[in-house]
Amino acid sequence: KKAVTSLLNRFAGIERDDSGLHQALDQISSELKSPLYHQGNEYFFLRMKEMVNIAELIIIGAMNRKESRGVHFRNDYPEADKSQKQPIRFYKNRYNNIQAVS
Repeated sequence: KKAVTSLLNRFAGIERDDSGLHQALDQISSELKSPLYHQGNEYFFLRMKEMVNIAELIIIGAMNRKESRGVHFRNDYPEADKSQKQPIRFYKNRYNNIQAVS
């Protein structure tokens, strides 16, 4: 739980940028999705799996939104963009990877 929280705070918090979001996604893919990371009882495994999935959704959504909106500030896109005001939808492709569509 601390690893996921720390990752989100560090790379996908109030201030974020493309480089940090990619680092976060890489870390989730390489470390937090590893079966070795989820050893323990079934309850803990399922809870961690869902936390990692939600963190991945947050990061992919932030990567897809190339603007600053509300309290979330993109250092690399400091202005709001009216064309991106619509919600971001997610789906899993045929390889079971999460993708975002705005």
